[in-house]
Parts: sequence; structure tokens; C-alpha cells
Amino acid sequence: MKLKFYPSIVCILLFQSCSAFLDEMNFDLFKDYDQCTPLISENSYYQQDSTNGSTTLVSEVINEGAYEIIANGYYLSTDSNGVLSENQIIVNSSLGEFSAEFNAILGQEYFFYPFSINECGMSKGKMQSFVANWYPPLPEVPCELNDNEIIDNGATSKIGKVYETLSPAFGKYQVSTSGGTLGLKFYFSEIPMNGEYHSTTAQYLESGTKKVMIILDYNNYRQVEEGTIYVSEVEDYIIISFCDIKYTWSIDSTEKLYSLKGQIKFKPNFK
Repeated sequence: MKLKFYPSIVCILLFQSCSAFLDEMNFDLFKDYDQCTPLISENSYYQQDSTNGSTTLVSEVINEGAYEIIANGYYLSTDSNGVLSENQIIVNSSLGEFSAEFNAILGQEYFFYPFSINECGMSKGKMQSFVANWYPPLPEVPCELNDNEIIDNGATSKIGKVYETLSPAFGKYQVSTSGGTLGLKFYFSEIPMNGEYHSTTAQYLESGTKKVMIILDYNNYRQVEEGTIYVSEVEDYIIISFCDIKYTWSIDSTEKLYSLKGQIKFKPNFK
């Protein structure tokens, strides 16, 4: 353990009259007492990766105070009133810059402040807030497709209209198509953004992320057995692409597995 010696404090404790000495030292009792705890820079900041939720909090201890530092870290919360009671991130116990990483949820507001602890107690930096404002990159679609065209087992048909629904019967967002020989319904677990979405059933749609339930409307309904769709936001459009989604169909009382690919492009109303 290291203890720093403050002659000005000794003067106050041992002598009744030290005014000349204190004037010479420009001593401020409260200021010097505060220096017992670590001193944190006021220039804390955060950095966000523009393509994912990775966020880094950065601060600096510029003076460790009267004792060696025990711990540095951050308090982090989604509620300005709860920032003391929620996530505490312990980083290190050294003088200088310290940082912490966490994955932020898109659109969520966060509140944080840094802290540093020694045997005198805790020092806190200024509370700051930010809204996670990252956006994922465009997915790589592994096939070439034409806009608003579906190829169903080699037969090509054009899509007529595209409809959207918020808070549909399943999931959070629905896209439906009409026209041609085949109608499609996509039920998303959230309002879609750039990325891959994997097919699922209604049972797991509500509890999942990046999930989609796909229904084919061809005389009667069929649910897609398996597949991945790719969502791309290009300028004012949403593009939904799929290269090989599988569904079963009964012909002459025999169930057969079929393949479907296509691409839907439309201007959304709910973005």
C-alpha cells in the first residue's frame, strides 16, 4: 500500500496557527481532501462500430489520489435513475486510460459514468448518455435474381402487389405478395433490417430474433420447411431475396420437396 504525504494537512492537525504556511501553499482544505480519492478526466467518451452493436466506453484516471487504485470501471444503465444499481463493469486497477466493451441494442438509449476506487473511496466521472445508432451491412446474396420475380421449380411468375402489416397475427411485421400463381407471406420476428433471416415456425417466432415464418398460398397454405432469406435496404427500398427455400407439396397423394427462389422489391411504409 502506498500513502502520499500532504504537509498542508499535517500542518492543520499539529498546529493551531499555520495561516502563513497555508497561504504560501495555496491550500484549499476541500480541494486537497478530494485528492485523496482518484481523479477522473472529464473527457470520457464512447465509440460505436457503425455496422454492429459493439460499443466501447473510454475514460482516464489522471491522478490516483493518496492510495493505489483498487479498481476502475463503469456503471451502465438504460435508465438515468437506475445507473447506480444496474450493470457494474470492472475493468482494471491502474492509472491512465481504461475502457470497456459491450453490445448495444439498436435504438436503445444508454447512460453511463466511469468510476475509480482506492482506500479513500470512490470517484465518479460525469454521467453521459447516447443512443445506439449503428446499422448492419448489406448481406451477400449467393444467387442472381430479378426484382419482383419468383421461380418455383423452374416456372417463373411475376409479383403483382406487395402489402405490409405491423403487429400481424404472428411476429412483429408481415410482408405479403399477390399476383402470379403463387402468393407469399413473410412473418418477421421484428421490423427487418439488413441481414439474414432464418425460417422458423409460429411457436418460435415470438421468442427469436432474425427469424421469419414463410407461408406459401397456392390453392391452400404450405409452410416453408427450411431456408434463409436476405433483407437489403437500398435507398428507399427493401429487397427480400431467397435462393433456395424448401417446401413440400402433395401430388397424387405423394409428398414431394420443392425449391423456390425469388426477389421482392418495394418501398416500405413502416420504416
